[in-house]
Amino acid sequence: MRSSSGFSLIEVLIALAIIASSMTILWQLFVSANHRFHQAKFYAQRLLAEQQLYQNFTEINPRLQSQGQGIIEQFHYRWHSEKRSKDYPIYADEQLIKTIALYQIKIELYSEIVTPFFIEWQQIGWQKP
Repeated sequence: MRSSSGFSLIEVLIALAIIASSMTILWQLFVSANHRFHQAKFYAQRLLAEQQLYQNFTEINPRLQSQGQGIIEQFHYRWHSEKRSKDYPIYADEQLIKTIALYQIKIELYSEIVTPFFIEWQQIGWQKP
């Protein structure tokens, strides 16, 4: 009779199969976490871009400037405005100081890595006589 001082081939193969399946599960978890990290990073950058756009557009009078484009963060954008109401005169001491109207502003944000997405809001445009 021979004395055995090691593992048999079957035992080694079973151990390798267990290690391989464990590594597969760990790899899937890593890939999933990495994807979620990049997704969260993208949404954080998108939120910053939207905040900067909103701050920039509060200074724009859509009655005088009806379209444009630019770059904020990693995003390119195009925008245009459409008049949504009639003109309303604003008077002070029976003197016309300006006319205002409501405008719809539509912005398309796009980059090389994501499909375009759109932002819309309404803003007042004005004109002095």
